Amino acid sequence: MKKTLLIMPCFLGLLALFHVSEARGYCPTRETIVCVRSINQCCSSRDCPGSDLCCRENCGNKCKRMYPQRTNGEEVFFNRFCRIDKY
Repeated sequence: MKKTLLIMPCFLGLLALFHVSEARGYCPTRETIVCVRSINQCCSSRDCPGSDLCCRENCGNKCKRMYPQRTNGEEVFFNRFCRIDKY
């Protein structure tokens, strides 16, 4: 019984955490341009200023202002192979 009482608050805390992260916003519509070289400005939203999101684009990852509705934009999450390019 005590184990169940401990698990329930942890589960509710995780549920609240995921709800908050989902409610923060989305990446804007993805650009349709074609590039010769891809340049990453970010590898996760932690690399972006303020509340901007790191979004995957055709020319590399870019910090973008979040959009209130879901689009075809895709947020970038940490990947150990991602590198921020100096340009």
